[in-house]
Amino acid sequence: MASTGPMNKYDNNANHSRELRDTDRLSKIREKFAPKAETIEAVGGWLTESGIDPSRIELSSGRNWMMFNASVGEVESLLQTKYNYYTHASGQGHIACDEYRVPQSLSKHIDFIMPTVHFDTKIIDKPGQDQKAKKRDVPTNHQPGDPSNIAWNPKKGKTIASPNSPSPGVVYNLANCNQYITPECLRALYNFSNGTLAKSSYGIVEYTPQAYLQSDLNLFYANLARQIPSGTAPTFDSIDGGVDQTSMQGFNYQGESDLDLEYAIALGKYMKLGLAGVTILYSSGDYGVAGNGGQSFPGTCPYVTSVGATQIKPGASVTAPEEACETVIYSGGGFSNVFPIPSYQKSAVSSYFANHNPPYTATQYNNSRTVRGYPDVAANGANYVVAVDGQITLIYGTSASSPTFGSIITLINEQRVNSGKKAVGFINPTIYANPTAFNDIVTGGNQGCGTAGFTAVSGWDPVTGLGTPNYAKLLSVFQALA
Repeated sequence: MASTGPMNKYDNNANHSRELRDTDRLSKIREKFAPKAETIEAVGGWLTESGIDPSRIELSSGRNWMMFNASVGEVESLLQTKYNYYTHASGQGHIACDEYRVPQSLSKHIDFIMPTVHFDTKIIDKPGQDQKAKKRDVPTNHQPGDPSNIAWNPKKGKTIASPNSPSPGVVYNLANCNQYITPECLRALYNFSNGTLAKSSYGIVEYTPQAYLQSDLNLFYANLARQIPSGTAPTFDSIDGGVDQTSMQGFNYQGESDLDLEYAIALGKYMKLGLAGVTILYSSGDYGVAGNGGQSFPGTCPYVTSVGATQIKPGASVTAPEEACETVIYSGGGFSNVFPIPSYQKSAVSSYFANHNPPYTATQYNNSRTVRGYPDVAANGANYVVAVDGQITLIYGTSASSPTFGSIITLINEQRVNSGKKAVGFINPTIYANPTAFNDIVTGGNQGCGTAGFTAVSGWDPVTGLGTPNYAKLLSVFQALA
């Protein structure tokens, strides 16, 4: 999102983004969304003329934010306003103003200024708040990575093997995939094999302090992915100060990371953070229509592919149709209150309402039929066999579904790159235009909020989206593209 004009005196962030500018595709994206050079000069000139020295002004790497440090008095004079300090009942403070002004000539260059009239600070728990109550309730104010964030973390099932019980007598094979999901089960479910070309990359976000343990990866390889050498590890790329910590250990520190990496490595084998041509996937949540404590973003963003959860039906074979996940977790899904329906999804959502109109009113959900529906797709999210903290245990969640779907997209990218093509990038328009490349899920639901939730039906639905991937069919679709 770089300016189409030359670098200027406000571009203090230039060196930080030099590597990004070297990528041709990113350069085009930056140019597409960059403000004009005259915008940067006009706003920067206004600030300097008002007494803000250029050394205090910095452009974001995308060149669409201009940041500067100033005293309250300076900003009050600049914006012709008065700031107040507001205190929430919790004791947390926030600084804001009732209104502000900018020169008329700058109105076309500025979308908004922060902090000003926005009261959007998240309320932090009081010290000493009753911990039992926090564990019972689905939290709404924790960030991903917080070990106490039960809404965002995967759900732990029974322990299969531990150092005190090293021989559980469980044989992992296709006959018991309805009880134990392994990489072999997922390959059978979605019709794909291991990647071998090493020509694509898969970046997985983990939020500090969550981190994997190499000993857990090795334990997983030894039990469920013997073709992978012990010691195989992902490439660590720190973003915004993230660290790969191992001093704090336990399921809430390693559960998410071990799950994501073990299955991504076992299914795709090769992994490195990709910065261009990226397909962005996000889990839809584990609490049905309740989302993750009311939070479903960024999965509801129309430029993200939201992934819901399915399960093999109890007692069924790995070749039988799956159903929406109703074991321990329920696939998150519903309709956005923020984002309008994207053009690529209009036909699918219209068909859903025409043929399967839910028995709810606007009191329960946004039934305007004009907003983004999610998830887009789904993958198995129950009974994953995972090595965590030296134990083999079962894990549940869309935290498992999303890496699984991502591994399949990575394998498709591998084949495209091998054919001299680019990575698929944003996939939503293509997958909605090719729904037959998915296994349609027509049973199960996503109860939550004291309701039965929505029901999986033929076609797209707000429980499992278009359904689960059929690798061979998806590969054919994407290989046919330029």
